[in-house]
This record gives sequence, structure tokens and C-alpha cells, in this order.
Amino acid sequence: MSKEKSNSQIVLGLVGVFTLVVVVGVIVYFFRGITQDIEWLSIDNVDVSENTILIKAFNPNSGQMITGYDYTTEDKTVSIKLRGTLVNELGNSISEDNIVMNGNFSSIEKIVLLGKSNKSKIIWNK
Repeated sequence: MSKEKSNSQIVLGLVGVFTLVVVVGVIVYFFRGITQDIEWLSIDNVDVSENTILIKAFNPNSGQMITGYDYTTEDKTVSIKLRGTLVNELGNSISEDNIVMNGNFSSIEKIVLLGKSNKSKIIWNK
């Protein structure tokens, strides 16, 4: 009887772990989004002030939306990773034609767009 209980606990544990992995995967892929290729958006213009970066872009792929971005500032360079996902009614999208970032950008000299496979593209220089 003890062995049957032990086997059922193992199976239940494996099902629980599998369910958790699927739920986290769905949240990351469909809601938070994953880092996109650097060529995903067509960058039309980048305006930088002391407190704001405004990126005007065009998304030629209507099947995907921008769900957010991650950025770091190091050595007077802002590195941006855009996150995107397939269009769905449950996710929140930011406007792809006006990506607004707020922060202290007074000493910024360069903005770099980072994508998959460690690819990068300079989108603004001082």
C-alpha cells in the first residue's frame, strides 16, 4: 500500500510541475512577450531629452504587438530590448508608433536596440 501511495505522489508531483511550466510559458509568451529581432520594427525617429526617450516606429507585422521593453543604462549608452507577442485580446500592448521611456537620460550619448542572438543596432547617436 505504501508503494502505491508513493507512486501516486510522484505522478501527482510530475503533473503539478508540468502544469506550472506550461502556465509560466503561457504567461511569458502571450502576456509579457519575448525579445524580438532588431529588424522587427521600422524605427522612423528617436527623440531624446533629459527625462524622456521617444521612439517613433512602424510595425509592418500586424500579427504581433509590443508588450513592453527592458532597458539598461551603462557607459552613456541605453540598451533596449523590445518584447512582443502574437496579438491577443488578453495582452496589453503599448503603441508601436510612440514608445515612450521615462528616466534620467541627461548623459546619454547612444541608444542601441538589442535583439535575439546577441544582435544589436544603433538607433541614435548624440
